Amino acid sequence: MFLPKGTPEPIVRRLNAAFSDALDTPTAIEQLHKIGIDIAPKERRDPAYAGRFVASEIEKYAGPIKASGIAID
Repeated sequence: MFLPKGTPEPIVRRLNAAFSDALDTPTAIEQLHKIGIDIAPKERRDPAYAGRFVASEIEKYAGPIKASGIAID
């Protein structure tokens, strides 16, 4: 889940906790597994982890994307 830049930290924490708790319900687990989605463990659901992950993905793919010449119209 992503929020707009500048969202106050207490709101980020509260929404993250609610979203994470919802993912742990039996209904959510069952429905997501039915469509082939595995739920990340709790330690990989916090905003700090997400920030590090997104930054690493940008770093990993920036070079190949630039080299390909792909551009947004």
